[in-house]
Amino acid sequence: VAHWYRKHVDGPEVILLTDDRACKAKALADGLRALTARDYVELKRSENPDCGERLAFRDTDIGDDEEDETATPSATTKSTPRGEKRKANEMQRGADGAVYPPHLKASEVEQGLKSKKFFQGTLRMHMNTCLFASVPFGEEEVEIQGRLALNRAIDGDTVVVERVSEPSELVQADKRLRMEVADSEFGEGEGDASKAPSGTQALMEAAGGGASSSSSTSAGGGGGAALGKCKGRVVGILKRSWREYCGTLKPLPDSRKDGTGFEKADRLFIPTDARLPNIVIQTRHSSNLEGKRIVVVLDSWDRFSHNPRGHWTQILGDVGDRNVESAVILHEHGVITRDFGDAILRCLPPADWVPGPEDLVGREDFRNLTLCSVDPPGCKDIDDAVSCEKLSNGNFRVGVHIADVTHFVHPDTAIDKEAAERCTTVYLVERRTDMLPGLLTTDICSLRGGVERLTFSVVWEMTPQAQVVKTKFCKAIIKSQAALSYAEAQARIDDPSDKSKLTIGLRNLNRLAKLIRQERMRKGALELASQEVKFELDSETQD
Repeated sequence: VAHWYRKHVDGPEVILLTDDRACKAKALADGLRALTARDYVELKRSENPDCGERLAFRDTDIGDDEEDETATPSATTKSTPRGEKRKANEMQRGADGAVYPPHLKASEVEQGLKSKKFFQGTLRMHMNTCLFASVPFGEEEVEIQGRLALNRAIDGDTVVVERVSEPSELVQADKRLRMEVADSEFGEGEGDASKAPSGTQALMEAAGGGASSSSSTSAGGGGGAALGKCKGRVVGILKRSWREYCGTLKPLPDSRKDGTGFEKADRLFIPTDARLPNIVIQTRHSSNLEGKRIVVVLDSWDRFSHNPRGHWTQILGDVGDRNVESAVILHEHGVITRDFGDAILRCLPPADWVPGPEDLVGREDFRNLTLCSVDPPGCKDIDDAVSCEKLSNGNFRVGVHIADVTHFVHPDTAIDKEAAERCTTVYLVERRTDMLPGLLTTDICSLRGGVERLTFSVVWEMTPQAQVVKTKFCKAIIKSQAALSYAEAQARIDDPSDKSKLTIGLRNLNRLAKLIRQERMRKGALELASQEVKFELDSETQD
């Protein structure tokens, strides 16, 4: 492609951008100009000083394959990320400069899984910590504790785990790491770290010394499992679950604040999710990111780095701002907040839609029923309504009517696929994120009072003792008499002077509901009592 453009395009120079070393070498051999993304950014730095700020961190010398992790730092300092030489520091005390033991080769992992020496599963961090996790395996659950035992795995990763016969060795190895690293996340260093073997060395020696007992225990399928939860360590990562993370930068000490400016600086990013380790990012906008909620993407975590590395992609706003903090909550939980696209909006009916004769085919006509909806105050997406009328034989006809959204959302359409991806409407205190466009949720599919709406209905005939005589499911058209709040419905029930047909229906529904609940509890139903949390916002400031 590059050859074709160079031959047919006059004027601008054709440059091949690739981070693949073999591709770059082939292009150079063919006479093309080839650059990595980082080389190109540096080339344009004079024209645009900010370019490359959000470029992913890549280590071109340590490959993604774990087999390359056995390379020593001396073999990887010829060309390191962002043009800086890797320096051995307090966090790199292994014999080869490594903080963590290498992951096993793919062939070793495959052989270990076949022999049942290892097993694989999804790693789940315990609440509010990135140092204590568990991996379910059948009916067992293996606990993994400490940064060395986790070996760069994070919450959600698919990992390969080896059972450990002597958990105390893992604990001791992690303690040695804390002696090496003066980091508040793991405790301050104690004593003279130079006199103690590295945590990585200790862990590898422990794994080597206990290999026979560990493998024999796991091969027998018993051992640790009989004594409760067994311990383990991560020896490989099959699949990463990296995503975008929200958080803030760790404040700089006073001694570093004056020298930040627009120079390239390493900063420590603290994720909002406490189950994640801190992430090192490199930026020229250190001062601009101070006190901000930002979004960071993980790029790499080799065994020579104490923390993973990443780059920031987005500034959400100031820490403490209500809208910003709401955006963080939505982002952290993967809630889709984008606007609905044109393809989705084209699936909607006109804004002035009313049911026509073609919409009533195959539907029951319940427009003559006395029915209403009962919802929290201010509810706009009224998706259900109820009815109750007394029959000539003394029984009651009770109906529950659900808005028929399927009449407007057809299978495999753009709006159907978007709704499937969003799954549900998400409510925060001061905002909502819709699963479907507002024209449907708050208008055409909202069972408002005094307008005709399409529903899917279930109708029971019940005795005065709330015994079900017959049941009918059907599509229908209704016309609600009122959209009541809880308080308004209760006021009608409690008002002895109110003899309206709607109020009499509500009273009958209330009585039947109490009988049904009483019978359910008599048969042993479980009632889970919990406190209901409510927020009252100022009508003017919405605080």
